[in-house]
Amino acid sequence: MSRSCRRWLLRGSYSFCFLLLAMIPTVRAQDLLLQGGTLVDGTGSPPRPADVLIRDGRIVAVGANLDAAASDIINIGGLVVAPGFIDLHSHAEAGLSDPYLSAARNNVTQGITTVVVGQDGLHGWPLGSSLTEQTALWRRQGVGTNVVPLAGQGIARIESIGPSREEATAEQAAKVGARVESVLAEGAWGISTGLGYFPGRNSSTEEIIAATRPVAHVDGFYITHLRDQGDGLLESIDEAIRICREAGVRCVITHIKTAGARNWGKADEAIARIKAARAEGVPVYADLYPYRVSDNGIDFTPVPLRFVFSREDVATLFSPVELTPDAAVRWSYRVDPALHSRYRLETLVKQPWPLVAELIGASDRVRRERAYRYAIRECLEDESRTAALLERVDAHIGGTEGAAHIQITRHPDPALVGLPLADAASQRGASAARTAVDLTLEGAAFTSFQMAEEDIVSFTREPFVAVGTDGRVPEYGFGTVHPRSYGTFTRRLRRYVFDRKVIDLAEAIRTSTGLPAEIVGLEDRGLVREGFWADLVVLDPDDVRDRASYSEPHRYSEGIEWVIVNGEIVVGEGKPTGRKAGRVLLKTEL
Repeated sequence: MSRSCRRWLLRGSYSFCFLLLAMIPTVRAQDLLLQGGTLVDGTGSPPRPADVLIRDGRIVAVGANLDAAASDIINIGGLVVAPGFIDLHSHAEAGLSDPYLSAARNNVTQGITTVVVGQDGLHGWPLGSSLTEQTALWRRQGVGTNVVPLAGQGIARIESIGPSREEATAEQAAKVGARVESVLAEGAWGISTGLGYFPGRNSSTEEIIAATRPVAHVDGFYITHLRDQGDGLLESIDEAIRICREAGVRCVITHIKTAGARNWGKADEAIARIKAARAEGVPVYADLYPYRVSDNGIDFTPVPLRFVFSREDVATLFSPVELTPDAAVRWSYRVDPALHSRYRLETLVKQPWPLVAELIGASDRVRRERAYRYAIRECLEDESRTAALLERVDAHIGGTEGAAHIQITRHPDPALVGLPLADAASQRGASAARTAVDLTLEGAAFTSFQMAEEDIVSFTREPFVAVGTDGRVPEYGFGTVHPRSYGTFTRRLRRYVFDRKVIDLAEAIRTSTGLPAEIVGLEDRGLVREGFWADLVVLDPDDVRDRASYSEPHRYSEGIEWVIVNGEIVVGEGKPTGRKAGRVLLKTEL
């Protein structure tokens, strides 16, 4: 039988099973047999033929040619069945808190069944609330994926000692540790830090160690956005290893990268330092997203808004409401509760305006407004202001990766789309700065590539590197978002497993499932094993791929045919069902 014919028959069986499920809404797929698939179980073992029987949300049998009765049987011949993917670094908390987004379709359609939230030193709930209150909200509304919450060191710090920009005293550090301990008592699985952000960047290493020590008492883990991911990468890795060693916890260096062209090639030395620590028995891990662009490079602005606009202009242009501080705080929570917390901190220290653009996501809108272009033209009308503008733009371009690594992603002339800024400047016979200004006036958009593909490949090969999207749950079709929110796991499979063959499928699945489960401490998830919760993904190895791009980010992945969360189908025949089958997992409820 031809491949196309077999796929047509399989599609027909999918449609029939899915139609039955849709016609009988009371059936919750609690008695389900996945039949005829190739099992990749999350341990790193080679693929093998196996059926999987699910009953009451758990896996009750795994084996070839299972002879078992089930109310629903899905033929997955030719497909791979694996544990559901665990996103070790997610900012999904805001979307999961919104009843219209909480099914997390962008996550489940790339195979994610569990997300770890509360990253970068920020709790996954608004400042002034609690994990207990947030858990009640999530459970009341329902969530599309399982949720693993963390305590955020930055918010714990502000709750304990206020918005100080000074290093904490020993007494203050003890207060922060006590606050972290109280969040752990509510069920958090560990602690996160954002040492490149306020207030984490003001915290000494000793203070972080003191805040992290309570995590060891609950066998939790520490995940850190390093103090520096570029020039100071290696020193920051050393700091993370020291914290891990002295606090006695597992440590994850999150979204590990070599940021900035002058740091490309540092991956090998970074890996060597982590391996040396692991050889000494220090449990250090990392996670990675498979993109060369970080979030602040997706929608790169060569002409800085703060140069052409005053603070008062920003207040007027960025605000969808009359931006009093209280109104801004309320608006920011609607966008993202975690960022809302950071905004509250900045507001307390009287520096709210620079963060407004980040919080309300309006920078793209402002750049499309006539006022922005008018302000640039005003600068160009005066020779001295023009020189200052071009100098600022040149520094801004050089402060990223240079014109060769900045790509035009939108322009009225299709011939310019996809072209590096350096090439466009060469074509026009002008400087990169002047070309960037002119293209901006013509309506161009840009993306800045900060990481090297060779370093991504090096990190991907390491067995201690898991996967994190660093993404959120966006409103489909609206706003500028990083494509990682839709395609991290599927991109990794397509690009680094099936196309480039950097790692094999068994290892890719292990580092997406069994490894993060081990790091977090999830004892009954992350593997396809009898008695484990039925968090599963069924994928087509020929078709699985990401479709989200920098210019078109709101596109669901392909080739993820079925996704099951706690025994319920949340993706069927490649389409999200909208079911909210996830659970809030609290460490205290183990």
